[in-house]
Parts: sequence; structure tokens; C-alpha cells
Amino acid sequence: MTFNTSPALKVQFVSWHYRLNNQWWAPRFITDIIQTYSWLIRAYPLASKIIFDGATGNQPGLHPSLWFVTDDALGAMVDRSSAECEDLLVTKADGTEQDNRSLCASRYTNNQMGTMRTENGVPESRFFYGMITDAAGFFPRGQACCQPNVSTGPTGSNTWGWDTDGSYGDWYAAHEIGHTLGRGHPDLQVANEVAENRCADLRRALQPQRRRELPARAVERERHQHND
Repeated sequence: MTFNTSPALKVQFVSWHYRLNNQWWAPRFITDIIQTYSWLIRAYPLASKIIFDGATGNQPGLHPSLWFVTDDALGAMVDRSSAECEDLLVTKADGTEQDNRSLCASRYTNNQMGTMRTENGVPESRFFYGMITDAAGFFPRGQACCQPNVSTGPTGSNTWGWDTDGSYGDWYAAHEIGHTLGRGHPDLQVANEVAENRCADLRRALQPQRRRELPARAVERERHQHND
């Protein structure tokens, strides 16, 4: 078996702050942001260490850097009231509407982070990941789009029926950063077939072995021997 050296994953995280309903909203520092760092080094094939060096080093492991950004325009993207979200309300060929306005905020922040990269001279080898809280009551659906090596995802405490660690922002970040790294969604048909085959193998492995049937005379002789 051959082991490869762990890569260095450099990520510029951006904690987006916005105002909505006369209140400021932001991701939680420990539960959303730090927990995401922990998730990445456990879920990704990385050395299990976090190196706080401004995302500039090349040691194996996760190299996170964090910016806090307040944006006065973002609230209207989150609640989808901005005119810039209207093109995401699409009328399909059959006349029905497809509402993609939940992507409005992430599209906006991705473009903003692309501008930040240019203005600050950040190399494309460092990924940008934006985090937007859903605590204001709107789900800002995540996506990797619009700029090179940039993606955004939501944070919040929804369990989705299984996630009980207080934040879904961690695995959502791993999902979107995976897209930024060029990974697509799995082929569900293939995945289901693989899962079914593995389950069938497991059922066979756990099935009790059938007892070898002994002739009646041998069973009687065994019984006498045990009784002696």
C-alpha cells in the first residue's frame, strides 16, 4: 500500500455580516466557523492539523484565514427583495415558474469575493469560501459559481433530521469547497446500486450457518454420550 503526502488546503473564509429587519446577522464564531475547520480536517484527506499562517504556507493540512465583512446590500439578497434577484425567477417552456432566488445571496457574495481577490492580490491557489447565516429566517442556498475557486454556503442550526452538532455549516462548507475543487455530485443510480450490493454482501455475511443435519441414529448416540 502506498500513502501520498497530505496536500495543503488553503482557504480564505469570509464571515458575511448583513442587516435585515433592523438587526445585524452573522455566522457564529465557534459553532459555525471553528467547527467547519474541524469538519474539514476530519472529512477531507488532509493531515489532521490546522495551521494559522494566513493561508500562505505549504505544510500538509488545513490553512484557514478569516475575514469579517459587513455588506449593506447583502440583506436584500438574502430575503430576495433586491431587483438583482429577479433574473433567478425563471419561466420554463411549459409556462411554470422555477424560483431560484435562494441563490441570489451566494451569487452576490461569490462575485464580491472575486473582486476581493483581485484588490488584495490573493492568488487563485487560495480558495475563497463565504459563510452566510440563515438566522434571519431565510435560507441562502450555497453554490460554487461565478468566479474562479470561489464558493459560498449557509450556516445555521437546522438538524436536517440527522445533524445534531449545532451547525450544518460545517458539512455544507465541505460540500461547496468540494465543488470548488472540481468534484461533482455523485451518480445516485450508481451509488444506490453500490450500496445495495454492499448491503446484500453484509446480509449474506451475517446469515447464520445452517447446521449440518446428522442422521437420527448419530443424534441418538450423541445424546447417550452426553448423558453418560
